[in-house]
Amino acid sequence: MRSRSIGIALVTMVLATAGWAQKPAETKQFPVPGHGRLQVAVPAGWTVETRQAPKADLPSTFLFTPVSGPAFRLLVTPLGSPTGEPGFNTPDWIKTQISRIRDLRLRVGIEKEAPLHEIRSKAGLGYWFSVTDPAPKPGEYEHLTQGALPAGDLCVSFTVLTHVAPPEGVADALALLATVEQVK
Repeated sequence: MRSRSIGIALVTMVLATAGWAQKPAETKQFPVPGHGRLQVAVPAGWTVETRQAPKADLPSTFLFTPVSGPAFRLLVTPLGSPTGEPGFNTPDWIKTQISRIRDLRLRVGIEKEAPLHEIRSKAGLGYWFSVTDPAPKPGEYEHLTQGALPAGDLCVSFTVLTHVAPPEGVADALALLATVEQVK
């Protein structure tokens, strides 16, 4: 009888938290000069700030911040190939680039290894990794997650900064990224 009560309590808890995890989202579009718009499902209450690049020929970065849950900053930069290079945002190309960035980050992070994780969007397969800053300054984030994924003819680069270790600290950011697509 006791195990049945525990089972019912677990099912109730799972059902209650499933509703919490499904936050209503609003589809928003952000201009990407020469490439249409980047479309993202943004959870209700999140703030979005556009950070203009210092040079006109560089893309803007979009900063997403949640209203509740683990505090983090998600920076998203849609990149187009400046030369129209075919294969610019294929899974193999993205994996190679993210592996290089990861290897550089491992030189200064706490971790000796940082596995690449897959992320799937409507447009295809991308990759990400996480590392921990060994000595963050006051007010800085301890955990950094970086990656990229395709969206049409764009390669969407992202960085998540958080105080909460992955995967918990990046779950909402990765869920948002899975909705990214290009609209022409």
